[in-house]
Amino acid sequence: MTTWLFKTLNDGLQQSRTSPRYPVSLLFFTIGLIFLGQVDHELISVIIETCSDAYLAVSVFVALTLSGFYFFDKLFKSELTELLNRQSPVQIPLAAFLGALPGCGGAIIVVTQFVHGKMSFGALVAVLISTMGDAAFLLIATKPDIALLVYGLSMAGGIITGYLINLIHGSDYLKPLDKRDIPEHQAMPKLPQNLSYLFWVLLLPGSLLGILNAFLVDTDAFFGPLASYEPTKWIGFSGALVCLAIWWSQPLSSW
Repeated sequence: MTTWLFKTLNDGLQQSRTSPRYPVSLLFFTIGLIFLGQVDHELISVIIETCSDAYLAVSVFVALTLSGFYFFDKLFKSELTELLNRQSPVQIPLAAFLGALPGCGGAIIVVTQFVHGKMSFGALVAVLISTMGDAAFLLIATKPDIALLVYGLSMAGGIITGYLINLIHGSDYLKPLDKRDIPEHQAMPKLPQNLSYLFWVLLLPGSLLGILNAFLVDTDAFFGPLASYEPTKWIGFSGALVCLAIWWSQPLSSW
């Protein structure tokens, strides 16, 4: 989804020609939440908090990682993608480094390239061994010295294992060599302009709040007298709703 959003931003946020299903779907979703809130207040609270946590603890970090990669890839005119996909000894260390980035965005990049037959199975294993996902933030916040040691060992283990796999099986192991097995490139449908703007507007505060939350900072305290209303939770929930609306706005053929 972030790839799609980033391409939309690069294309100047052109007017969407997708079917306008998302306003109706989002309306029914909102009505359903309101009705559920009247029936079971505790359940609706759990749903809102879960959606908020998913956005602030996962979505913003994946979006930041992918947006940063595609931004620099475009800035350097696809040289980063070419370097990542090049069958050279540096591919596995690069994959391990992307996996070591906090969050799972780096792993998503490598897995996507492997599925399209661009990276080796050794690089895939390297990124999966070196990644810690969102748990990295908790470890960095509480034990930075231990985090450095764990990152070093994970990256070293991923790099060594990746090289061994490619040495034993070759760089083409498990790659879809038959062109019929590789998903055909399809033009990404354009996003509704208002949803694209909302996503990028919410991403900045969402990222800041997400990073602070990852380091166990009480972000509601920054809002002063509004802290009792739990603004962080509602910002996260709003971001989650926008992501759901973006998903609903896709034409069925793109699913």
